[in-house]
Amino acid sequence: MRKRIKIILMISIAVMAIVVFLIYNSLQLMAIEDHYGDLQDVYYKTETGDLIIGNGKRAGFIKKLENRIYVDDNGCLKELYNWVNQEQQPVKFSIYRPEITESFINQPTFGEPNNLIQKQKLKPIISSN
Repeated sequence: MRKRIKIILMISIAVMAIVVFLIYNSLQLMAIEDHYGDLQDVYYKTETGDLIIGNGKRAGFIKKLENRIYVDDNGCLKELYNWVNQEQQPVKFSIYRPEITESFINQPTFGEPNNLIQKQKLKPIISSN
């Protein structure tokens, strides 16, 4: 009899742990969707060190920190949403993954990534319309 109670108790604890885990993951996914909206693909597909080019004029590096995505733009970290929607104008952007993350020692000028794109040294990840 006591063995059955112990087994039932262990099964109940396991089921509760699974339920709590699923709820926690669901809340985390909802937070990402709420925060990034249309940009949630960027959250899931990018990695720290990826190169983002906006409107063909600016370039920066993606940095993922604490469930947020930042763009390192000339040494200034800007939240992705703010970088993409600069001055209330949506920015068309493309994200590339360098073959070697250390391809750029400093902040790239637009000419450097453009040359690497033409030489196919950057793998395209995401492009907005």
